[in-house]
Amino acid sequence: MEASRRRSNRKSRKPSEKVGNNIPTTLCIYEDVVDPDCEELEMNDGVTIINQQNRKLNSDQFDIILENMWNNYFSIEIERKKLFKCIDCLWFDMYMTQETKPKVLNWIKKQDIFSKKYVFIPIVCWGHWRLVILCNFGECIHSETIRPCMLLLDSLNSADPKTIEPNIRMFIKDICREEGKTEIVESLAQIPLLVPKVPQQQNSEDCGIYVLYYINLFMKNAPEDVSISESYSNFMNENWFNIEGLETFWNEIFLCASTNLGQFIFHEVDKYAASGDTTASHRLIRKFVASSSKSIALNTLSHLLSSDVHRYCSLALPMYERITQTTWFTWNSKLISSVIASLEKQGYSDEAQVLISESIQKLEFRNQEIALFYCDLIHVFAKNGLKESVFNYYSQLKELLSGSTSSSLNRKAFEYMISALCTLDLPNDAEEVMKEMNNVGFNPSGFEFRLIVLAYGKSGLFDKMKRVLDQMKISGYVLDTICFNVVLSSYGNHGKISEIVLWIQKMKNSNTPLSIRTYNTVLNSCSTIIAFVQDPKSLPLSIKELMEKLTKDEVLLIRELMDSSVLLEKLEWSSSEGKLDLHGMHLGSVYVILLQWIEELRMRFCCGSWMIPAEITVVCGLGKHSSIRGKSPVKALVSELMVRLKSPMRIDRKNVGCFVAKGKNVRNWLC
Repeated sequence: MEASRRRSNRKSRKPSEKVGNNIPTTLCIYEDVVDPDCEELEMNDGVTIINQQNRKLNSDQFDIILENMWNNYFSIEIERKKLFKCIDCLWFDMYMTQETKPKVLNWIKKQDIFSKKYVFIPIVCWGHWRLVILCNFGECIHSETIRPCMLLLDSLNSADPKTIEPNIRMFIKDICREEGKTEIVESLAQIPLLVPKVPQQQNSEDCGIYVLYYINLFMKNAPEDVSISESYSNFMNENWFNIEGLETFWNEIFLCASTNLGQFIFHEVDKYAASGDTTASHRLIRKFVASSSKSIALNTLSHLLSSDVHRYCSLALPMYERITQTTWFTWNSKLISSVIASLEKQGYSDEAQVLISESIQKLEFRNQEIALFYCDLIHVFAKNGLKESVFNYYSQLKELLSGSTSSSLNRKAFEYMISALCTLDLPNDAEEVMKEMNNVGFNPSGFEFRLIVLAYGKSGLFDKMKRVLDQMKISGYVLDTICFNVVLSSYGNHGKISEIVLWIQKMKNSNTPLSIRTYNTVLNSCSTIIAFVQDPKSLPLSIKELMEKLTKDEVLLIRELMDSSVLLEKLEWSSSEGKLDLHGMHLGSVYVILLQWIEELRMRFCCGSWMIPAEITVVCGLGKHSSIRGKSPVKALVSELMVRLKSPMRIDRKNVGCFVAKGKNVRNWLC
């Protein structure tokens, strides 16, 4: 319940104290590691560090999280978002203080809040967070249909929420008076303050998180045209959400704010780069590393290392050097190898050699550790396309191991080199290394064979690919689903649909099961289906319609997929629920599987021999892994299909990553 207060300089903060491009002047950074000595740190540059397990939100933290949510998290349409307004969480508290009261009323007047249908007023009072929502205050007070009202949402109703009603009414009355809303001022006593029975917090700390979740769900579920005083109980009640949904939301906004960390750092780097001030960039890195958790610092370093923009990747070394000075740092072969490869790629070979020499000294010239370090170097050099460095360190690795009796190290050296050569698109060289490996007594594993198969396939060298597959079988390896998917991917990359059909038939003839990855691999190669899912409004709405739009080879391909058991493996069926889980599917797979699912349900419901589940569910997820957080392409595609097919399936209010409907309603729809 307690919301710890840290007023500091925010007492005089005005609403204009923000920068453009959705990047806050104060950035909230979350930690996933608890620092027992410090719950919160603040850098001189205004970066607030909060650890995720500290659930007591003070006003700084609440306001920053809300800003991140508003700018980056909410997955609602822009037009709908225009219905809402949220005022600063400190303004109610500041209004209650006589010296700041006029300032607050002046700031609110500039916000023109009554132009919005709904206005959120977060309140922290006596160490507890509540939410007031003003509804329809722009409407006529005497309207017969849409009338103003106020909602008070409290996650701790036992604390008697209405104890602050007089203060709320006084606050609203003064705002209306300041804005010239005479009608509301005179009639405010007749505008009800309603207290819905909303889900209650389970501990003494989560009130701020509940208020944020109330805002999130209200923006998604609130009606646009119906008077909220008559209809709020239809969705805002004790069963509005469950604790699992709340925890998912907390984790989501945690990740959302962490993502904004990178935006903040890169924004500042761009600013200093424009002025040519490298000293300022290094000072920013020093402060950032000193104030960040291990996971945040390493994650940001990873972004710098993977960037192709020089002004970013050039900061990888100074950030790494700062990280090595932290108390939590431990030397890591893979991390230092990535830094060295980044330097080599930028042309800083001398600096890279210095780090290599320091690493060898760090390992105290122990050959086994140095060999593993060289393996990591070879791997990262290959990923960065540094062919010469790969061959150079492979030669050094072979020389280092020339007198070694360790079979595991020698095998590992061969494995890393084969992988590196395949990454560099040099399958012929990789095959030669594999022959050398075999000649010295190490039998290649199925993994090495698959790497070379993939490398030949990527290059379009299909005869050589098939030759390696034959060698793989001669060596005693069975072609499994993974290996077949590699082959299908190779043909798909070159648009050879007829070959894909033949290899799917080979999978079936060898009793090798198809998987969701098979669907993804194959349908990503089907140009007609890819074009359809990029423009969902043009999607054919049945298997029959789809087949009429496809090429001859694509028709054969879809038939082979539909003849597999993949859909049945993803479909759960019981008296309580019939559930289709779309996790792991690419858009083309989602589309085809949904059309199959509709046909399967129609057959089950209409034949009369299958039980009718109480509820039908389609799980599509929340868009955690999409390029734009909170924007799920899968969910958008499912929604478009459901609307165009006039399906009874609707987004689940308790889990917005699912579509649900009663089983009987789905049966009536399909039959």
